[in-house]
Order: sequence, then structure tokens, then C-alpha cells
Amino acid sequence: MKESALLKSITDYLQYLENMGRLYFVRNNSGAFVGEYKGKKRFVRFGKKGSSDIIIYLKGGKVIFIEAKTERNEQTANQIAFERLIKTLGYDYHVVRSFEEFDKIFKEVVK
Repeated sequence: MKESALLKSITDYLQYLENMGRLYFVRNNSGAFVGEYKGKKRFVRFGKKGSSDIIIYLKGGKVIFIEAKTERNEQTANQIAFERLIKTLGYDYHVVRSFEEFDKIFKEVVK
């Protein structure tokens, strides 16, 4: 499964739960691109390097950070540093490689 397909399946599920009033989530994009404006090339960076793909806010103040990866992809150094920071702050951070893995983790955290 491609990472984009995994993210779509997770965000579709989260959108359903958000529509029911059970949570709020953000699909957190980060990256960069080269664009052109008025004939000048510009390098544009968005989001924080290494930040997770999804941030889920649950009732009661609980927050979960989710990083989606394919079976072959590994976290970058920036993603590992972000994970350490988030865990040091006391939040849940998980790398998931399938929807089933996400669903199991999500259900355990939400208990």
C-alpha cells in the first residue's frame, strides 16, 4: 500500500469520527517545492521538518501524533527527533504501517 493510500484511509475514518463530534484532527503536511512568481524562482518550505502526518485531538485533552510509513520506508532523522520531543512532552506518538495497525493503536489509546 502506498503511503498516500494509507493516509487517505486513516483521514477518511477520522473525518467520519470528527463529523460525529468525537474528535478533531489535522492532516499536517510538511515539505518544500520550487515555484515561480513574476519570473523569479522561489523555494517555499511549509510545515515543520519532521512533524507527524496527523495530529488527533480527543475529548479530555488527549492528543495523539501519527506518522504513516510504508513497510519499506523508515523515519528521517528529523522525524525521529520530533518523536523524541513529543514523547518527552508526554504525548502519544505512533508510527503506523497499515490501517489495521492504526485502528488497534487508536482503540487502545481512546479507551
